[in-house]
Amino acid sequence: MFGPTAGFRLPNGAIRAPDASWMPRERWDALPDEAKYPYPHLCPDFVVEIMSPTDRLSVLQEKMQEY
Repeated sequence: MFGPTAGFRLPNGAIRAPDASWMPRERWDALPDEAKYPYPHLCPDFVVEIMSPTDRLSVLQEKMQEY
């Protein structure tokens, strides 16, 4: 489980930090250390993006498509 301070480098090169995310521990442990920091090179299995009043739905939908 990761909180909002965890960022991930996605296959398209974008770095995203969802509000909450999760992946199996085995998947995290399988990453070599150099692929974990500063941003893990993977997409989490589960992502939560919380929409605030100032967010636009279209922007959040674009982010979710990246995951």
